[in-house]
Amino acid sequence: YSFKDKLKDFPDIYMLTPTLKSLKIASTHNINNLSFITSVSDDFQKKNINKNLCETKKELEYMMNEVSNIPKKKVKLYISCISECPISGLVNNMTIVNEILYYYYTYGDILDELCLSDTCGTLKFDNFRFVIDELVKREIDVSKLGLHLHNQPIRTANLNAIIIYAMKNDIYRYDVSNMPEIGGCKITTENTNGNLSYEQIMNPV
Repeated sequence: YSFKDKLKDFPDIYMLTPTLKSLKIASTHNINNLSFITSVSDDFQKKNINKNLCETKKELEYMMNEVSNIPKKKVKLYISCISECPISGLVNNMTIVNEILYYYYTYGDILDELCLSDTCGTLKFDNFRFVIDELVKREIDVSKLGLHLHNQPIRTANLNAIIIYAMKNDIYRYDVSNMPEIGGCKITTENTNGNLSYEQIMNPV
């Protein structure tokens, strides 16, 4: 049972619904695969959606209650700024771990995926390994974890090491694109590299 076979188990496409209002609109159109967004950085949240983390968590509480009434729903939560915030810089590793655990323990019965997003495309392998190891120590269901990574043109070995370590820890959910040259956080930075391609996930070297 290869990595490629495992990756085929997760073909879902989700619609981004960042607010309670947009969630209600999506539900009226019978959209069942829904993506919510949060962050581990207060500065990022304020600039990205004009809410701080406390306000975001309150909004998510309402959204989780709302989505509970949608039959056959799948809910994906993006957690941005894993490793670095484009506004305030590096984020402490334990802060990242604790924020992920908050969402896992609070909404684990509702969420199908917690997608860890390397917003700046600067995630280093050692920091990634620390976060994953800490989560594994808590014996969380790692099958709920996903990754949204960006290209690291001058650190391809680092990026491949992240992908391989994730797979070794049974993380098989990845955001990929048929147009890897585009993507990234355009709202808060102009220099983020594009999204990963299918080939990069299928054949890390």
